[in-house]
Amino acid sequence: MGQIGDVAEPRRVFLSISKKTLASLMGLEPESLSRIFASLEPFGVEGVDNKLVVNDPWKLKELAIYNSILDDPD
Repeated sequence: MGQIGDVAEPRRVFLSISKKTLASLMGLEPESLSRIFASLEPFGVEGVDNKLVVNDPWKLKELAIYNSILDDPD
């Protein structure tokens, strides 16, 4: 996705493979990947057909920062 910078407009990521294939590559069942996408909806991420839409990059960035603090509290 690159740097978010000062822009808070939606970003779209087009998948060149199906969600089923993506799940397989990640070692997941397709249902698990669907649940992961659903868990990201409160942070402005939608999985629609063969694309991911990040409606609110700032919410997603906050989640990433929060998780990095949890993963490495030092």
